Amino acid sequence: MALFRLPSSGPTALMPRGHGLLLRAPQMSDFPQWSHLRESSRAYLTPWEPIWPSDDLTRSGFRRRLRRYAEDVAADRSYPFIIFRETDGAMIGGVTLAMSGAASCRPAPSATGWARPMRIAAT
Repeated sequence: MALFRLPSSGPTALMPRGHGLLLRAPQMSDFPQWSHLRESSRAYLTPWEPIWPSDDLTRSGFRRRLRRYAEDVAADRSYPFIIFRETDGAMIGGVTLAMSGAASCRPAPSATGWARPMRIAAT
């Protein structure tokens, strides 16, 4: 998945877009929108993320998350993206692309996302 390698600083090289959506790597400047969206989506996310660190929605928790994301990208394990609506730049969710697998089976691509479901009007 080296195709998806993202820089740790500077402009993001890979910003997929389509159907009125833009995906890009998370940045520290995303914290205010990210924490608000995560908190408002908490009930929806709890079945998949039952335990949240006590500081998950703090700046230091987000900073720690960004460091972990950078480590995962550097190790070619996973690639996190935040999803924005192109019409108004609103953050509407996130997705992480990763390879999953075990020694006994062939690795397979997977994706996990966060944020409550919402209807996106196609442009």
